[in-house]
Amino acid sequence: MSQLDGFSWRSVGAGLRTVGNIASGLGAIFSVNANGETVVQFKARNGDSPVSLGALQISVEDKKAVLSNPTDNDWVVTFTSVDTYGNPNLSERLIKKGAAKIDVTHNLAENLTGLANYSIVHSPGIGNHGTQLVYCIKNWGSNTITAFGQKFIMAADTVSNEFIITSANYEFEDVSIQAVSQSGDVYNFAVGKIPKSQSITHVSYPPEMDQFLPIARLTISITGDINYLNNN
Repeated sequence: MSQLDGFSWRSVGAGLRTVGNIASGLGAIFSVNANGETVVQFKARNGDSPVSLGALQISVEDKKAVLSNPTDNDWVVTFTSVDTYGNPNLSERLIKKGAAKIDVTHNLAENLTGLANYSIVHSPGIGNHGTQLVYCIKNWGSNTITAFGQKFIMAADTVSNEFIITSANYEFEDVSIQAVSQSGDVYNFAVGKIPKSQSITHVSYPPEMDQFLPIARLTISITGDINYLNNN
């Protein structure tokens, strides 16, 4: 086992819950329509007990799953999963304190086998340079991950044994990667700062990691400007 640097959910005010567990708590029934699209219906009724996502809540209103924020902080929820072809699906939703409820029905439907990750938005930002988002992905192989509003792109090169991060014209801080194998071996990589001028970042990993692809759980922590989420 190779361990380079630790990762702590507690340190970033973040956590996660499986989407399947959330959907089950809302009485969700999923089906596929004639176009191959996943359709969701809820058995839960308006006023039934909401499902907790950390300090946030998800409930059913008018047959839709809605996310509410009863706290005095802003939060970002990232939904992640991998499809049957090994392609990661990531989306982010910002919910501000006092904001109206957000419809997350399609986020649940598109990530039923995945995870919902929640991160508190620190103000004015961690180290005054942005907000830290966490993406935890189950059963990731080497297909391209597109995160942070398509500003952070990462893939694994199994020939050169490295993660390749593309972040053209955007600056990130405190980037870290954690990979957990099916047998529980943990590999941590402290990438640190990726300056705006650095479009490609190479992160070498031990050759033995190729033996446990797909990675049982991949966690990426990124700090950057989340203003793009204001219109999301």
